Amino acid sequence: MRRLLALSGALGALILAASLVPLAALDWERAYSAHEYQVAQGHQFARALIQERLLAARLLAQQLASGTRAASPTPEATILTLTPDGSLVRSSSGRSLPRLAALATTLPAEPLTGIELDDQGALVAVGTCPGPDGLTVAALPFTLADMQAVKDATGLDGSLVAGRVRLLTTLQDRQGQSAVGVPLAQSSWEALTAEPERLHWTVDPNLWEPYHEEMALPLRGVDGAVVGAFVASRPSAGFWATLWQWGWPWGAALVADLALALAVTGWLQRRLVGAMGETRRAILKLANRRDAEALGGGSGLRELDEVIQAVNQLGMDRAALVQENGQLNERLVQTQTLTSVGQVAAGLAHDLINPLATIIGLADIIQSASSDPDTQHELAVIRRQAEHSSRLVRSLLSFAKQQSEQQWVSLNDLILQTLDLLAYQARVAHIRCELDLNHDLPLTWADPSPLQQVLFNLMNNAIQAMASVHDRGTLRVQSSWSPPDPGAPYGRIAIRVEDDGPGIPDKVWPHLFKPFFTTKGPSGGTGLGLATSAEIVQRHNGRLWADNNPDGGASFIVELPVVTEPVPEGVQEQDGHPILLADSNPQRLNSLAMALRRRGYQLRTAGDGLSARHKIELEAFDRVLCAFELARLDGRELYAWARTRHPSLARRFIFIAPVTSNGETEAFLQATRLPALRAPWPEDVLETLLNQGPLF
Repeated sequence: MRRLLALSGALGALILAASLVPLAALDWERAYSAHEYQVAQGHQFARALIQERLLAARLLAQQLASGTRAASPTPEATILTLTPDGSLVRSSSGRSLPRLAALATTLPAEPLTGIELDDQGALVAVGTCPGPDGLTVAALPFTLADMQAVKDATGLDGSLVAGRVRLLTTLQDRQGQSAVGVPLAQSSWEALTAEPERLHWTVDPNLWEPYHEEMALPLRGVDGAVVGAFVASRPSAGFWATLWQWGWPWGAALVADLALALAVTGWLQRRLVGAMGETRRAILKLANRRDAEALGGGSGLRELDEVIQAVNQLGMDRAALVQENGQLNERLVQTQTLTSVGQVAAGLAHDLINPLATIIGLADIIQSASSDPDTQHELAVIRRQAEHSSRLVRSLLSFAKQQSEQQWVSLNDLILQTLDLLAYQARVAHIRCELDLNHDLPLTWADPSPLQQVLFNLMNNAIQAMASVHDRGTLRVQSSWSPPDPGAPYGRIAIRVEDDGPGIPDKVWPHLFKPFFTTKGPSGGTGLGLATSAEIVQRHNGRLWADNNPDGGASFIVELPVVTEPVPEGVQEQDGHPILLADSNPQRLNSLAMALRRRGYQLRTAGDGLSARHKIELEAFDRVLCAFELARLDGRELYAWARTRHPSLARRFIFIAPVTSNGETEAFLQATRLPALRAPWPEDVLETLLNQGPLF
């Protein structure tokens, strides 16, 4: 325990010391910024002075080049005229600019400014302007008076430096004379030029005051190259002295923090060792007693009493967890039993398919051979009931199918199939079912088996909720479609399952979609239905939520985006544009898509007319294989739109004729002279229709 406390104390001291580091860094940044701001004043004043001198040189050069001015503004100014190849024609003071003359052939034909070195090693502000006699150059020199003006205005020394040599400066050397001609230390010059316009601490033993805070302003020639620098300087105690002056209070604070941490650690050792001994003895007593609640305070040490109370609470929590674990095990066993029952039921349903098909076939044979009206009626009843039983068995097989695949799905069909599965439970509980289905609901590309499981869970919960309260009720199921939005380019489908049961209590809302939470009691459910449904809907990029109805009961809403079939990967397709297959019958759409892909056609599918129109707008198609009955936009309307917007594609439409064709359909096909694919659409006939050219 003592070692642990010592280690904790050392760790606490380190954490405390580390917490001072960012504060110290912020304080150093503040101190550095204050020093930099003071030196930057001279830097800014010099920048303004240099800009003013450059502007004057350019204006003078422009005036001289245009002939509006014949004399220089000051006797110190030098006026030069250069030929296009850089040769000097004349100079008012006899000075020249060698670097500028070398650059004359590469300079653009426009006024320029810059700082240049003349042939006598002085830095001058240069303005150039092309003229009729050649390149006119005005050079205005910098003087010691300029450096003195900087010092008078800001209190900082200034130096004009070229090639590491101070050409003009207000600094003094070790003898107290002007430091003109004294070179900068190599390390100082490299630091100033590597990071210009940043504060640097420099050391130069050749100066009267060797330690300075300095900032450099690069001086650039007419071509942008650096030819020198202006250096603003302020006497300083040196970097290390400045650092010590700033840092000693932080060092003292660190030492004080460490001392405080050590003192607190020692006090905790003396305080806690005895307390932990008492706690250990109390816990051992608690471990040997069954009546944990009988242990209370009264030890005289508040920390010990709190630990004993916490241990008592842990004992009670453990008992509660043991009980809850037993309940979860019971639910797990029940879930496994239901899974086994479902597998057996699926096997039985599979075995019932063939006998039911035989009954239907024999009923048809006997009905065709018998002329007795009573026999005909009874056989019709047999056939109708057998078909109903066959439909229920197929729905059960579809629901029990564990491995499914993505395909075109009609959610309205899933709703009807699920209601068939729950018809018996609804009748026994006196539940009436009301449907409000949008018959223009588009198909969506999804896995039907888990979606049917969601619908089954929601409808079954609603039936059980109504039966538990008043043994009757009304189950309402509604489907609807909402227009496209940025998150769902083909719109969204919403399914609402509503009951008039007791509704959802307030205390249930936080746990509604949690696994193993149920309000049906130990034998009523596993608590996995809503949690599994929410996960399935989320996997389909949808939402599942619940509301309490104003008139009583609850509603569960499933919202799914309409998804189209993705382009298959790894499929060998023929060259050319793809074929668009548009059909709102999911079984026919899936079977035709499989047949076309087996033949190697490039294929795009659409489950409704609006989706088909959207795909035509985005992609070129070789053929359009279109059903008459399309949701949201009829096949005839899609063809009429294509004739207006894509007339060449309209001539390549092939319609899928309905099984029971009527006169209106045949009249439309004759009027448009379009080919039609008729059931049972053999693959060779399908390929013949696709390969023939436009008929008109």
